Amino acid sequence: MVFLLGLRPKTTYRIFLSATDAEGRTDARNGTFATRAVATNFDPGAGNISSGLGCSVQCIQKAIPVEIGPTAAVFDFKTDTPARMQLVVSRDAAEHHVVSSSSSAGLVRSWTAGASLLAPGTTYFLTIRATDSSGRTNLRQWTFQTDEQNVRVTLWRIKVLDDADKGIARGELKFRYWAGGDWVGGEDDFHKRSSGDFVTVHADGTSRPGLTVVLPANGDAPTFDVRVYGEECDGPAQIKNCFSEAHEAGWVPHGGGDFGGNDTAVAGGVFSVGSIIAEGALPANFGTSMPAGHDGYFAFETTQHHLKFRVYAFLDVFYA
Repeated sequence: MVFLLGLRPKTTYRIFLSATDAEGRTDARNGTFATRAVATNFDPGAGNISSGLGCSVQCIQKAIPVEIGPTAAVFDFKTDTPARMQLVVSRDAAEHHVVSSSSSAGLVRSWTAGASLLAPGTTYFLTIRATDSSGRTNLRQWTFQTDEQNVRVTLWRIKVLDDADKGIARGELKFRYWAGGDWVGGEDDFHKRSSGDFVTVHADGTSRPGLTVVLPANGDAPTFDVRVYGEECDGPAQIKNCFSEAHEAGWVPHGGGDFGGNDTAVAGGVFSVGSIIAEGALPANFGTSMPAGHDGYFAFETTQHHLKFRVYAFLDVFYA
């Protein structure tokens, strides 16, 4: 058995071998063999031979994620030669915006490191550097994405603050619901409602209280967009003759006022997840009987137009 040292990886060599016995008889053979490329993404085990070139070639043999969550990630690294390793997680390939950085305590061949305080649903650049005792450095870089964060928002009840009809007359009202860029339900018909009345929100096709939608809420300051559109029929003497003017396709509900002879108003908009689930936010029993046990409760209203109302809602945070 003979060991051939100082070979280059991924290179073809020709080998000549001759053998002479005790009586002087000689035999010869020749052929070729090729060295392997430096292996990556596997655990070096018994029988693997280092290139002998340290980190001047790709000495990082393993660089894999152990676990990636919504706000943190853990990675496992191995090299074929002792090296000082540095992990940098940034928002850009040039490392102008570094969010996490750590280094091994010394020269190691295996290292587990993590990055924390990450934003959910966000793509990051990961750079791992391995520097051997001779100062030779091997670098690898790739991207990873943290788990997405979602919110499950439930619209629960609406309180009519002003029905937009004069005196003791009741308003002819209906409500529609918009979330995350599209309509998600609402009433088909107008109903007689007075100031002070509560309206239970329902999903289409069910009498169960509450309309629930799931929306993404990612990034450093996650938000979501939920709105309620209210309309009061102010023309026909009979409620059966009330109708709504059609809005243009893609219209995002906002503002209020006269539209086709009806009084309209919109409550809601973009909400911050952090402010809703912050300590000291609204309790479940604020203003109406919302069910307990959810991550956060909030209320929003519109009071700038003739039709005025307040919406009660709650949310839960979960991860994809």
